[in-house]
Amino acid sequence: MDTVIIVCQLILSLSILVVTHEFGHFIFAKIFGVRVSKFYMFFNPNFSIFKYIPDGPHKGADAPVGFSFCKYTEIVEEIEQVDVDKYNANPDKYTHLGKDVKVISETIEEVEEKVKGKLVKQIKITRQVKGGFSLISYTREPLPEGKVSKSWWHNTDFGLGWLPLGGYCQIDGMVDETQSAEKMKDKPVEKWEFRAKPAWQRLLIMIGGVAVNLVSAPLIFWFVLYIWGESYVSFSEAPIGLQYHEVMQEAGFQNGDLIVSINGEEVDSYKEIANTILLSDTCTVGIVRNGEPMQIGMPREFYRTILSKDVEQLCALRVPTVVDSVLVGSPAYAAGLVAGDSIIGIDSLRTSAFNEIASAIKSNAGNTVSLIVAREDKSVDTLSVNITADGTIGFTNVAPTRWIKVKTLEYGFFAALPAGVNKGYELLVNYVKQLPLLFTKEGATKVGGFGTIAKIFPESWNWRIFWFNTAFLAIMLAVMNILPIPALDGGFVLFLLVEVITGKKIPDKFMEYAQMVGMMILLMLVLYANGNDVLRYLF
Repeated sequence: MDTVIIVCQLILSLSILVVTHEFGHFIFAKIFGVRVSKFYMFFNPNFSIFKYIPDGPHKGADAPVGFSFCKYTEIVEEIEQVDVDKYNANPDKYTHLGKDVKVISETIEEVEEKVKGKLVKQIKITRQVKGGFSLISYTREPLPEGKVSKSWWHNTDFGLGWLPLGGYCQIDGMVDETQSAEKMKDKPVEKWEFRAKPAWQRLLIMIGGVAVNLVSAPLIFWFVLYIWGESYVSFSEAPIGLQYHEVMQEAGFQNGDLIVSINGEEVDSYKEIANTILLSDTCTVGIVRNGEPMQIGMPREFYRTILSKDVEQLCALRVPTVVDSVLVGSPAYAAGLVAGDSIIGIDSLRTSAFNEIASAIKSNAGNTVSLIVAREDKSVDTLSVNITADGTIGFTNVAPTRWIKVKTLEYGFFAALPAGVNKGYELLVNYVKQLPLLFTKEGATKVGGFGTIAKIFPESWNWRIFWFNTAFLAIMLAVMNILPIPALDGGFVLFLLVEVITGKKIPDKFMEYAQMVGMMILLMLVLYANGNDVLRYLF
């Protein structure tokens, strides 16, 4: 059941982000008068769960006005005009529709049209293609002939697909995975097509998705901070300092040290410590050890060590070992341990940190050890305890909440807005700084897919964490999408910037080939990332 909750959170979060991302493309396309044929949440290969057709039935469609069930609702008429000589030379090229569509009817007629000022004979091919199956459809009453809707939803079919791996916004006249250059080459350019618009408008349409994601993240943080505030564990009030991972100890830290600053800036939370150490080539950490201030210079490129040794947590709060209760009949009960006792050592080890005491007890399973105990009356006793074979003695420690101080920053409605913007900016900067780590030998092995993303969601539903993670994923989606890889928004943006600068449009055929290469790159990245998840799960 816990896994189901995690998966549901992941799907809902990604669905929200994909819809808002595609809406960014949609809204800019509509602003510039570009027609958007389809707007879908999830993908719909051959099948849709729901479809809304705002302009009435398509020509030849078998879907009635209103609701219909289990219908082929998408019947599209395609018209292609080609030169007679080209058609006669290779007629199959212009009549082949592909293996995944069905020809309902096809007519071929000769027409005469002016092409580049000359009257030429052309072949007009009209095809009606039966599209995907839809479980439920709602089709509005068509407008009277000659009347055009001024609604923003005009000429767009909206739907819910069955494959929850994203979504799409199909923009007419744009070379992408749904429309090839060859298919559009012989069609006249319409004023409402993407390719008919100036480069700067096409550039804004392509940036629209990333822009909406970048705007939505601080807006989400705004409401998260306003409703729940911001809570964090205060490291500055650690009762007995911090416990350090072995890689930190190798760098010079000792258990019990308290980190108070990094590069002269005060720090008070684990997030501040981890982000700065991981993302800095080198830094100086200010600590307090046994009441004395000291400084530790971190080794250069310490992040490589962190990544290579799979360090999940650099340091954590230490809490004292104070007995909350003792199990009757247990070794601890027999030795005389009582509630309120503080364990301050075991054999030659002198420490009160619970994790160190627990580790020492576990490592001495089946043996007899001496516990050094401080009583509530300030006296100190030594108790001989027989540890069980499974490494326990039968007591529970006082809850960590007694020692760990959780601070909550509360915001008013208007004060939460700049705080949300700052939170979004901070996460954006940190995420961009982390990208170069992916191109290191150590970082490449940490790349993850859906399994890694799912781990950021808790096993029980928590709306604060859900929305916080959704805002973070919005930033991640925006950064990844703007990378200059063909098939991503960043690839289109790169080509459009070249066009804006040079004044020369990139050929559609080149765009199509680049799109194919980009799709192959993305497929390999997806397989690699999710393959890492599988390997981590298995081994």
